[in-house]
Amino acid sequence: MKRQLLVSYLITLLILVQVFGQPLVGVKKMVVREMEVLPGCTYNTTATVTLVFDSDTVLNFTDYVAYGSEGDASSTVDIYGSRLVDGFRATSFRNLNVTKGYTLKYSVPVRNLFNISLDILADGKEVTLNCSGGYCVGVALKARSINYSLTIVPLDPMFSNLQLPVSVSWSVDPMYLYPVAFSDSPQSMRESGSEVSFQWSSVMNGSYHLSVVFEVRGENPWGEVFVPSPIITITLDPRVQSMLISKYKEYTKKFLGSSLGNLSAFQDNATQLRDLLYNLSKGFREQARLLGEAGSQAESAASIMLTASSQLKVLAQMTQEMRNSVAGQLGNVSTLINRTRAVLERASKNATVTEEQLQVILQTLNLTNSNVTLTEIKQMIDSSLSSIGEAETLLEKYGSTIRDLDRLIDQSTAAAENMATAANKLILMANMLREASYNLNQLADGLARAADLLDSMI
Repeated sequence: MKRQLLVSYLITLLILVQVFGQPLVGVKKMVVREMEVLPGCTYNTTATVTLVFDSDTVLNFTDYVAYGSEGDASSTVDIYGSRLVDGFRATSFRNLNVTKGYTLKYSVPVRNLFNISLDILADGKEVTLNCSGGYCVGVALKARSINYSLTIVPLDPMFSNLQLPVSVSWSVDPMYLYPVAFSDSPQSMRESGSEVSFQWSSVMNGSYHLSVVFEVRGENPWGEVFVPSPIITITLDPRVQSMLISKYKEYTKKFLGSSLGNLSAFQDNATQLRDLLYNLSKGFREQARLLGEAGSQAESAASIMLTASSQLKVLAQMTQEMRNSVAGQLGNVSTLINRTRAVLERASKNATVTEEQLQVILQTLNLTNSNVTLTEIKQMIDSSLSSIGEAETLLEKYGSTIRDLDRLIDQSTAAAENMATAANKLILMANMLREASYNLNQLADGLARAADLLDSMI
């Protein structure tokens, strides 16, 4: 059972090349931190950086990744050097020929940002796991249920005070496992012939916990059940990026201070810092705009979902009223059929007179002109009983339809509640995005003012 956590966040900014006199180049940057987790084992975390350039030029530059660690780096192009500098992983490239839209990817080892704990129970008892080669094996003979619990806690205090969006996706084979209980109901669940997929979207407030109980439905030829790993994506709040930029500014300040003895070097450093601040301001302002648009889209989607939820509730109520009316009518018909059957069955039992006795009865009733025979009377009774049997079969089919309608009403009601819950979470996310957009705009204004001040000093 291999466990994997993906932590990603997007930073859009302009990178200033590190050699004075080179042109400024716009670059979009995305950092994805991927963590592989095995219960009781060391985490393996790698940051994959994607840089997309917006112009044609030849560059020498150094890119920085926060929370770096020692280890080998890899890239789609040759790396000039990669080392740890004040907690940042600094990776340098030389004579890189880029064109508009050119994409550069490189990966470096980084520190873990979150602590992940996994607990697995079989029929309520803890399972001891032996892990090697990226997988874990546990023995639980004849177990009929598996409880899979995970807890995520930030390691850096700066994340504990922030609301971080969390998304969990999971897929299992229903031939072997089927989810029967959740600590938190999934926002979506889709079932096909060979796969059951479900997904949660939530917000981490200091920590995040999720527990899923699976029913064991089958085993492979070796008597084993494979439990696939969930994929967890945590998006870092834009405010975290501003904190990282603050740390980078501190590093830049130290670097600048070491050059105060040389006025020419100081001027070069100040010019680079000014341009860096301008570029950061521009990048954060663009990201603020994107976050504002995302907030509006989330709010619009939430409004649509709330409307749909309300319509589903009305439809479920109308269907319930229709079902109650039809069920009442069917009950009346069933009662009438039962009474008719009882009368016909008594009539059939009493039809034991002879033809001569029948004729006497008919004469007594002044029905001597009737051509009705005893055989015809019995045939009419049997035919009526047969028709009643067909009516009872039809009533049973209608009863099955009523039961299907009950399930449909329950599903519609549950879907409406889930949709309303998801809409409220979208509204919360929209507010968070707007707040982040406002903060980024404030940050962009501050960086621009700092750049103006530096420009006046050069």
